[in-house]
Amino acid sequence: MSTAAKLGTFVPLTAKPNESNAVRDYLLARYRAVSASESGTIQWIAVKLAGTQRYLVLNTFASEEGRKAHLDNAIAADLMGKRQAFLVAGDEGMSLRAVELLAHKVKKPAGAGLKFGVRVLMTAKADRAEEVKQLLKDVETETVYASNPPVWFTFWFPGTTQCGIFALFTSEETREAFLTGPGADSRRANAPNLSHPSDIAKVDVIAAKF
Repeated sequence: MSTAAKLGTFVPLTAKPNESNAVRDYLLARYRAVSASESGTIQWIAVKLAGTQRYLVLNTFASEEGRKAHLDNAIAADLMGKRQAFLVAGDEGMSLRAVELLAHKVKKPAGAGLKFGVRVLMTAKADRAEEVKQLLKDVETETVYASNPPVWFTFWFPGTTQCGIFALFTSEETREAFLTGPGADSRRANAPNLSHPSDIAKVDVIAAKF
């Protein structure tokens, strides 16, 4: 692995109608604040699900202490205070879920922006959960030397059979290759282990701390 990140938070957000730009601006400001004040936050990545009012923030940490420090600070409290202004009500507007990182690679390419991404959510069949978890751990061995994607995470939602993949790319072409190439064949081969088809979304990167 490229860093000591072991834990994370997965925070989906849904903007109210006409408030999408406000959410985007807020996330850019939050990125600057996290970069300046949160040494315990290893990665912080904010994205927008393409063609929607939906956003996602993925944070990673080396320890539970780092995650707790992130959740307890003034930046997190500020988001809670503003949610009524520009997010829809309830869990659809904002939910915060802890994740266990199973495997990851963070190798930001020199001179190239990471503007494109993919978010994949899956639910394993109850009797196949450990098999799916192992497959997601094995991704590291299979792709650590590949140039694309240069940044990716596989993760598990503790206490559930839900898991996911989050990957970033330098171009639309490399993203499409991930969605349609050998990696797609591997995901299709995993389909019998899942309770229903994977939820796959293209995402556009707003800001990222590595």
